[in-house]
Amino acid sequence: MRRRWLCAILTLGLASMANADEVATSEAIRAELVVDDLDHLVQITSAPGEPERLYVVERGGEVRIVQNKKVLSEQLLDISSVVRKNHPHGLLGIAFAPDFATSGQFYAAYVDPQGDINVGRFFRNKESAPDEDSMTVVIKLAQAFPNTHGAAIGFGKDGYLYVTWGDGGGPAENLEATQRLDSLFGKVLRLDVSKVGKYSVPFDNPFLNQTKALKEIWALGVRNPRHLSFDRKQGDLLVVDEGERLTEVNIIERGKNYGGKVVDGSECAANPCSLTNTSPPLFTANATRSVIGGVIYRGSRFTELEGAYIFADGVSGEVFASIATGATRTTRPIMQLTKNQISAIGEDADGELYIGTPSGELLTLVKPPAGPQLPLQR
Repeated sequence: MRRRWLCAILTLGLASMANADEVATSEAIRAELVVDDLDHLVQITSAPGEPERLYVVERGGEVRIVQNKKVLSEQLLDISSVVRKNHPHGLLGIAFAPDFATSGQFYAAYVDPQGDINVGRFFRNKESAPDEDSMTVVIKLAQAFPNTHGAAIGFGKDGYLYVTWGDGGGPAENLEATQRLDSLFGKVLRLDVSKVGKYSVPFDNPFLNQTKALKEIWALGVRNPRHLSFDRKQGDLLVVDEGERLTEVNIIERGKNYGGKVVDGSECAANPCSLTNTSPPLFTANATRSVIGGVIYRGSRFTELEGAYIFADGVSGEVFASIATGATRTTRPIMQLTKNQISAIGEDADGELYIGTPSGELLTLVKPPAGPQLPLQR
C-alpha cells in the first residue's frame, strides 16, 4: 500500500449544512445543472476514446448518453425487461473494455427478476441499443436472500475486469462465506475477459495454488460492496462497502482480507475477534448514512482537491472531500444539495465531477463566477 494512504481511521458523523437555497455550496464550489430528464441515476462515467460524451446508468435498466448538455436519442443499452427494478436492485453499473473505441465491447452488472446477480457482455450497436437478446452472461451468482446485493464492475490499468460481490445476506451461517475461499460471496474478483468465451483467470491471481480456493478471488471479507472506482493516476482500486454499523471505504489489494463477518470497520463484529489478519479501511462512516461513492479527484477545476476522495451522503445531499496530508486524513463538506438526494457521483474523461439524483438530474461541480450570486432556481 502506498504510504500516502497510511493514515488513522476516521469515523464520520456527516453533519448536514442548513441552507434554504436549492444548491448550497462552499464559496469555491457549486453545482450546475446539465440535464434533468433522466431517471434515477446510479452511475456516471465516460468511455475510452469518447471525451465529449457522458454515459449515465439508470436503475431501471437503460444507459443514456449525454453530449453537449443534451440527452441523445441514441442509447448504449436497454435491458429494462430483465432487471429487477425495486430498490436496491436493477441495473447496478457498467464497465467499458479498454479497447472499447475499436471493439465496442462493454459489460453490465444487474439483478435479474429472480434476484440473482449477473455480469453480461455486450457490443455497441449504433443502429439500436443492445438488449438482453445480444447479451452473453459472463458470470452469475444465485442469491438466496434479497439483501446485500452489492455488486460493481470496472477495468483496472492491468486490463482485467474487477467484480465486487456481496455476502449474500441471510442467516449467520451464510455470512461466514465471506471468510471462505470456496465461495464467491463477500469477495472481489479479478477476471480476464480479453478472449473469446466467458472468462479466464489471470495467471497472478493470489489463490491459484490453494486447495479448494476459487481462483477468481482477488480479495475477501467484504459485505455489501456497492461501488468501485479506480484512481486514474495511481491505479488504486477503491470500494465502498456497507457494513452492519459502519460503511467502509477500502483500498483493495491483492490477497487482502477486509474483515467481513469478523470486523465492521475498525470494530469487532464477531466473538472471538482478531484484527491482526484484516486490512483496515481508508476511513469509515456511520452506516445510518447512505454513503455514495466516490472517486479520487484528478481534474483541473479544483486544485485544492487534487488526490481527495470525493463522496456524498445520499440522504442529506451533502458532498464531502476526504484528503490525506502526510499521516493525517481530514474529511470536510464541500457543497450540499438541499432539495435533492444524491444517488451517484462520477467523473468525465477529464476527471471533472458530476452528481446524479434519484429524480433524474445530472449536475456538474464548477467554480462559481465572480460577483454576487443568486440562488439557483429549478
